[in-house]
Amino acid sequence: MAVIPNAFALPSGPLDVGGTCPQLSPNACHACYAARLESGPFADFARVTVRNLETLQALHKVGKRAAVDALCALVDRSAALQIAAGVASPSFRWMSSGDIFAPWFAVVVREVQKARPAVTFWGYTRSVKYLRHLIGDGLPDNARWFVSVDADNVRTH
Repeated sequence: MAVIPNAFALPSGPLDVGGTCPQLSPNACHACYAARLESGPFADFARVTVRNLETLQALHKVGKRAAVDALCALVDRSAALQIAAGVASPSFRWMSSGDIFAPWFAVVVREVQKARPAVTFWGYTRSVKYLRHLIGDGLPDNARWFVSVDADNVRTH
């Protein structure tokens, strides 16, 4: 059975150490499965997340359209592989590691979701401060987002 890429990952952890989690909490950091994947025997995964972030930042310097187009191409490839494998309704997960780290990135994610209505998107976020950028004038019907809250951050949102 082939592995089909259907998720997008960024580095976990605080922004000041290269992560993409602006609203993390001590509880979340301690229990973070993504941080565990980025260390030890899974160091290659960490390199992928860093490369994803560096690529996004370079595309952002070119402009929003460049980032949207690149992520649409990624989603298209994933959807095509899923369909070829017999998946009737392709899906794509945002933030399998990391989080929405900037308003511009939330807008890019929103635009990709709107541009690919045949794909079901989903993700978890703790970045409540960027939800208005992600939702914009309304979350597309093909997108589901879940806000992660714990005892440490429930009052910060």
